[in-house]
Amino acid sequence: MDLAAENAITHRENASTGILLKPRRLLLWADIIGAAIAVLATYGVIQLRGGGTSLQVAVSVIMAVLTLVIALGLLARVGQYTNRRRLSAPADISTLARDLLIALAVASLFLYLTKGFFTGYSAPSRLAVVTFVLVFFVLGSVSRIGLRSYQHRLFAKGRTVRNVLVVGSGPTATDFIDFTRRRPWLGVTIAGRLSFRDEELPCAADAAMAAGFSADDVVPYARVAEDLSGLETLDGIIRASGAAEVVVALDPDEHAELPKVARILNLAHIPFKVVPALFEASYRTTELLGYSEIPVIDVDVDPLDRVARMFKRALDLCVATAMAIVLLPLELAIMAAIAIESGLPVFYKHQRVGRNGRLFVLYKFRTMVKDADRRFAEVQAQNEVGFSEGRIFKMRKDPRVTRVGAVLRKLSADELPQLINVFKGEMSMVGPRPPLPREVEKYEKEHLSRLRAIPGITGLWQVSGRSDLDFDDMIRLDRYYLDNWSLRLDIVILLRTFLVVLGRKGAY
Repeated sequence: MDLAAENAITHRENASTGILLKPRRLLLWADIIGAAIAVLATYGVIQLRGGGTSLQVAVSVIMAVLTLVIALGLLARVGQYTNRRRLSAPADISTLARDLLIALAVASLFLYLTKGFFTGYSAPSRLAVVTFVLVFFVLGSVSRIGLRSYQHRLFAKGRTVRNVLVVGSGPTATDFIDFTRRRPWLGVTIAGRLSFRDEELPCAADAAMAAGFSADDVVPYARVAEDLSGLETLDGIIRASGAAEVVVALDPDEHAELPKVARILNLAHIPFKVVPALFEASYRTTELLGYSEIPVIDVDVDPLDRVARMFKRALDLCVATAMAIVLLPLELAIMAAIAIESGLPVFYKHQRVGRNGRLFVLYKFRTMVKDADRRFAEVQAQNEVGFSEGRIFKMRKDPRVTRVGAVLRKLSADELPQLINVFKGEMSMVGPRPPLPREVEKYEKEHLSRLRAIPGITGLWQVSGRSDLDFDDMIRLDRYYLDNWSLRLDIVILLRTFLVVLGRKGAY
């Protein structure tokens, strides 16, 4: 799927859920206000009981605030403040109780382990702690019940609806459509339906696509394959139907089609849900969700949710800031060396392809002669990695590299200016290598999945052999990173990067 198509789907999704996201943001603010009230109640209980020592008051308030921060983090992690989960109010309240108890246990353990740092330590008031937990839980429960009631009223009026394209031929798909139609408060409108059975609709699929179709006009997959050049046009079908979400509702005899549909949707960067039966597959990130009483599996093409992106961005800024400060003398020395040997400019600015195909300007220290780009045709035939497809260019003894540049490349010091890209949000400290536009033009469709993440200064490819690996190895490592991302993995890659730089293996 091209960038314009992806932006169109994103715009539709934002337009169909924009009002719905607002109540979820209101829930976050309601929890923050409820927590403030709970902290004040905690302080009030302490004062009513005689005030206690100033240290006991401080410890009690610290424990309440610590419990609050941990609880809010846990609630955000499971999607309580986003539109990702469509759970009932009782389920939300159950999650609130569970995470609140976990946060209380963690805060208690923290205070116990650090009590030696408090002179004359006094345990927090048990009554004050119980008061905080109960007040926060009651106010949080009321907020969730109110939010659910508010959402149901909006859905019943036809507002904040989510357009869904259903894939499936049999009773499972029909039951799902009937179920959502009988429950307008779910906020689901069926935009259309695709079938695996050719006899469902004896008409040309392209005509149906041009005219638009509804859930009562079942367009068979076989017709789609015949008239629209195969299932690879599914992203176009979704745009034509106006759907912001795909639900795959298969009968047991249709499950053989699932891997094919999942592959197409993944390559098109289209998240989808599967209902009802659990199936044997590992399609990236899956999460058990529900449309009211219907269990579904959410298959997400983005391995990072909003909270994970926030933590990754925080790690990027911390590491980039520390490196920029510590390595400033080295950076100044490098700039002086480049200027003395080959003059200005000392920086090399080059267009690269970032997340979702967006172009950005990448910064590096210049390691080649000034007319290196014009001389590219002279050395292109000496490419050692993937030249037959033109998907990546590497060579060991590039005659365009200067003496200072050769040293910088050996030490990977030419990458340091990319900290600018990190600060601008165009790159991350860890991620796939940002490709050149001419390389992306040679990509096969299955290679485009590596563009769904923010590119990084370092990554699994760089710490697993770097230029000694070929293009297919790079794709395999990038896919592994995208499908298994964690903060721990980023930290491990950063630590391994320093070891690789010291060993200078694969750098040229």
